[in-house]
Amino acid sequence: MKTPDDESPEKLRGGFYTPKHIAGFLAKWAATGARHTLEPSAGDGVFLKVMSELELPPQEVTAIELDSVEAGKAKQNLQGLSGEVLNQNYLDYEPTKPIDSIVGNPPFIRYQYLNTRTQQEAQALYRALGLRFTKHTNAWVPFLIKSLSELQPGGRLGMVVPAELLNVLHAGAAREYLLQTCEAVLVLDADSLLFEGTLQRTVLLAAVRRRRGFTGRPSVAFEKINSNSLRRLSLTDIFENADYIEREVSSEKWMDGLLTGQERQAIAVLSNHSCIKQFSELATVQVGIVTGANSFFMVNRTLADRFDLHAYLRPMFGRSSHVRGISYAKADHRRNLEADLPCLFLDLNAYQWRDLAPGVQAYLRSGESLGLHLRYKTRIRDPWWHVPSVYSTDIALLKRANEAPRLISNEMKALTTDTAYRITSRIGADLLTACWFNSLTLLACELNGRTYGGGVLELVPSEIRKTPIPIIGNGVSLKSLDVSLRKNVPIQELLNQQNERIALSMGVDRDALVVLEAARQKMVGRRTRRTY
Repeated sequence: MKTPDDESPEKLRGGFYTPKHIAGFLAKWAATGARHTLEPSAGDGVFLKVMSELELPPQEVTAIELDSVEAGKAKQNLQGLSGEVLNQNYLDYEPTKPIDSIVGNPPFIRYQYLNTRTQQEAQALYRALGLRFTKHTNAWVPFLIKSLSELQPGGRLGMVVPAELLNVLHAGAAREYLLQTCEAVLVLDADSLLFEGTLQRTVLLAAVRRRRGFTGRPSVAFEKINSNSLRRLSLTDIFENADYIEREVSSEKWMDGLLTGQERQAIAVLSNHSCIKQFSELATVQVGIVTGANSFFMVNRTLADRFDLHAYLRPMFGRSSHVRGISYAKADHRRNLEADLPCLFLDLNAYQWRDLAPGVQAYLRSGESLGLHLRYKTRIRDPWWHVPSVYSTDIALLKRANEAPRLISNEMKALTTDTAYRITSRIGADLLTACWFNSLTLLACELNGRTYGGGVLELVPSEIRKTPIPIIGNGVSLKSLDVSLRKNVPIQELLNQQNERIALSMGVDRDALVVLEAARQKMVGRRTRRTY
């Protein structure tokens, strides 16, 4: 687990500042002619600069900045505007005048890196608004929520926010509150990264607070934009002409908004077929072994030889490099051993210190010299090298994936750490593993999972459990899929073959699966930034 010492000063203060043309794009729509505009995280004052250059600037501006040095820079950009820059925490701020316009780029800071007072203020904000709080949240979420709560009816909000607004669980409160408080929300999804020096994908958010007397349902629109064209685009035009869809107020993810109507219809048609089951109906999902120090308990053959650990080792896998196909057998384990990969688990649960060979004792002492016994997970164990819940299942699913998440038929009965999930199937390991490999299921993973920097897709158990899977017995062969993947046959080609089998077995129009495969490729391209 990362600590503040592992992070850059920019990350600790969320200091990745907005390019001027992006700030201008948002401010022109949100702040032109406004009575009172609020900038909740001013940074060096780029939003103030662009507002001062508007043909019709806001009548009054209040900017908030916690960092005193940056607040000083922001004040210099206040020239030409009526207002002030306050050097304080935004969550402490209590406006004295109505606010009808808010623009900004809220800080992106992990909750655990915030000071205690800010953490408490964030929790209090959620309680006051009746929203569900989680300590997995990030500073930008309460910043956005507070901003919406301060906005007057009919007021406009234009912000740069992480793209995780669409799909992470901790942003559910933000999605719910946007739908509770706004009549129209526009999400602009750029085709490339908007910020240099960061892997974090961002979106541009434009929202209008519900006017008095509004009785309709909230509407959300998603538009793809070319980041190089922002200087020529008008947010006013985009906002007015976007294709809005009414949504029920909930914290559910918004990734489906990136799909076309045809793609959403194809999902709906197939999901209602009798052959389609939710994963939770077919199997259980449990986290793999939580060691608290994977790099210590996962060892390679060289390390095993050095400390004479072989009598205490069990086969395991936990990385995509360990598994070439969708099965893990003796030949795979042998290959990993020969490649000197960390594919052996040190299982000492049956032993006390006095029973251990000298080499094992020496290895444990080496771990203690690194402070491994003082980590959160290890220090609550007695002894610290007794690891709980050591068992294997017939199927595993690696927590993170690049091209596509794969179920792995665990023929070897190898162990897995918490880099993978342990799956217990009710219908047979080979059948479930093979049926998982189709465009409907993998598209659902793209829509339900979350993306990390660099484009890695991660799924959590709750997301896996609601994944749809077509269960067909005819023509689905784990062995043939496994062999093809090992031969590096393109996943797209294999999915087209698998989709054809599924269409024939289910009696559905194969065109629907063609549509879903195209949608899957689009979402993978977006995630990995190859194409979009």
